[in-house]
Amino acid sequence: MCGASDGSGGERCDARSAVSSQSLKALALADDTTGALEVGAGFVQAGVDALVAIQPEPDLTAGGTTALVIDTRSRRLAPPQAYERALRLGQAARRLGVKHLFKKTDSTLRGNVGAEFRGLLESWPEAVLFYVPAYPRMGRTVVNGTLYVNGSRLGETPFADDPLNPSRESYIPAVLAEDCAASITVAGGDRIASLLGALPAGSILVCDGASDEDLERAAAAAAQADRTLIVAGTGGFSSWWIRPLGVAGAASMRVPSAERCLVVNGSLHPRSAEQVRHAQEEAIPVRRLVADRCEDDSAARVLESWLVRRRWCVLAAPETRVGPPDAVGARLAGIVRRVLESGVADGLVVFGGDTVLNILDGSGVQDLQPLGELLDGVPVSRFAFRGRPLVLVTKAGGFGPPDVILEIQKRLGEVE
Repeated sequence: MCGASDGSGGERCDARSAVSSQSLKALALADDTTGALEVGAGFVQAGVDALVAIQPEPDLTAGGTTALVIDTRSRRLAPPQAYERALRLGQAARRLGVKHLFKKTDSTLRGNVGAEFRGLLESWPEAVLFYVPAYPRMGRTVVNGTLYVNGSRLGETPFADDPLNPSRESYIPAVLAEDCAASITVAGGDRIASLLGALPAGSILVCDGASDEDLERAAAAAAQADRTLIVAGTGGFSSWWIRPLGVAGAASMRVPSAERCLVVNGSLHPRSAEQVRHAQEEAIPVRRLVADRCEDDSAARVLESWLVRRRWCVLAAPETRVGPPDAVGARLAGIVRRVLESGVADGLVVFGGDTVLNILDGSGVQDLQPLGELLDGVPVSRFAFRGRPLVLVTKAGGFGPPDVILEIQKRLGEVE
């Protein structure tokens, strides 16, 4: 299980020894860490053993798992670099004989979606790429190729103002066409199955969707298609996609318990800020990062004290910037590592993909064992730090209701 040292103080939570020894049957690529963990949780929800690797180009021949999810770390790459990484991984999967390939995309179209689609299509030239971008349970619906978030066009939501990855275009084919010259068709309902059989190789089919039933029908059409498909979609579609494929596995949802948890919010999305404020109003103490990095040691000591006395506490980036995002993320990761070294925390709850990656890299973690979902869009995993298994709950910055921290606290307080 957890314990193989990587020489940096952190370890691999060696899920390879805990999962099926069957050869790799499904491969998923996600462009950030929260997305990769979300897909891993979706696979476990569907009963499929999975491992999440946070190295962008791991050894695909290592075996030991039915489904592998890779964090390609490509959300913030330049489009040509994202294309090259997707191309190399697609070629490696093809050489290995992977039967089922899934490309996880951000539910609000952030990142290099078109460039990565181009790389994958070039690596599998006989394939059609089937894109199912809806995530109805999180308010993401697609009508005539336009993405809506809680009823508003994507470009009219706070995601258009994201400081790192603004999403200003709502029409999905326009987003894809920026970096991909493939022919793009938009359709939904009963037309999907016939189009998957009729479209020429190298095409993209974008699927409309407004309900779980739409996702289920899309997954069934993909499973029944008598041709090579690359399937793409949100983390919410991953479990629908893999369930009808007949991929063997013996995984089951396991909700761990965690008594003392440090919540870390590195996201600048207004939804995450609201969630932190709500937790503070409910008497969970909050320590915010300040401009003076000399205060970071003091922050770690305060958090350790709160974990002992109060059991749950929050470390949050300020709602206004105190420095470049990368520098803020590195400081948060440094504080978290100090807290983990004290041994008082048995769980982390982290908001924001860049923040999760900074923390895992800073703690020497290479891979994680997904355990399932605590809430919609809120996966739970396990990793090891200095020989101790720790619980990790992650969430994209824009996901979840105002009381999500209290809901997570409640779920982790239930029986193992």
